[in-house]
Amino acid sequence: MPPSKLQHLDSMTPQAVRASALRSRRSSQKKPKNPRKSLRRQPHKMMSYPKKHVPTRRCVVCYRALPQGELLRFFRTNEGVWQLDPHRRAGGRGAWICQDCKGSVMQGTVNRKALKRFFKSQAPRVETLLKSHLAEVQDASPQIGGVNVG
Repeated sequence: MPPSKLQHLDSMTPQAVRASALRSRRSSQKKPKNPRKSLRRQPHKMMSYPKKHVPTRRCVVCYRALPQGELLRFFRTNEGVWQLDPHRRAGGRGAWICQDCKGSVMQGTVNRKALKRFFKSQAPRVETLLKSHLAEVQDASPQIGGVNVG
């Protein structure tokens, strides 16, 4: 260091010396570029935008969280009766059942204890509603060689 700098440092407090050293280090470092500005100039390196939010719901039988479109919804009316909601738009308390649990209802291997836990005394009614809905869906879907296509 030149002698004039040394004399200057002797008259400074230790905190001021540290602050001066930090300032000189900061000014010597190169400032990072703004990533948005650099991407505007280079369209081939565009930022990827976040994916659209997909609402998830939890199956009342197996407790798996799945996208809303893969689940079947039941809702409770004002009278306290559970109804099937094929369009997923009815008001009231909703309950969701996943594809695997729907299939187990059709095969008769559904966990009835899990259905009773949520639907209480109406679990048998919900099970019959589910069976009838699945039968309607299977009858409406096209078949090729005995195998459901839809």
